[in-house]
Amino acid sequence: MEVTTGQLRNGVVLAVQAAFPVCEVYAETAPETAVKPYLVVGLQSQTQQPELNRRYRWTYTFDVRYVPDTTVGGDTAADRLTEALKRIAPEPGSPFRGGGIRHEWKEGVLHVAVDYTFRVVAARTEETFMQQLVQEGGLKL
Repeated sequence: MEVTTGQLRNGVVLAVQAAFPVCEVYAETAPETAVKPYLVVGLQSQTQQPELNRRYRWTYTFDVRYVPDTTVGGDTAADRLTEALKRIAPEPGSPFRGGGIRHEWKEGVLHVAVDYTFRVVAARTEETFMQQLVQEGGLKL
């Protein structure tokens, strides 16, 4: 199964929309005219850790920002986001588990970070062996 960054982001957006049906959810940035409360889902970082041979461990870290209309009920929002981000489905039948979920308040905005880690196997490349090389050219006399 092949998964792109956009598909993962859409899976996070769908999970957040399901947890907060009355709030607007934006990808990456919110417009200046956004009405509180709203949420913004953004990719914070991506790492590709090499493992054995053609295997890699990819980790996508998403930052979900909850901008409330008041600071009342912020802990409830953190709990709802944590529960919603534990498992996402970018495509039907392809669930991904979130790990390392953490949250903090910065300047009146709740930031919830979540990691999605999975293993990737690179496609095998065709190698040319010595017995299959063809000699071309000649000697100058």
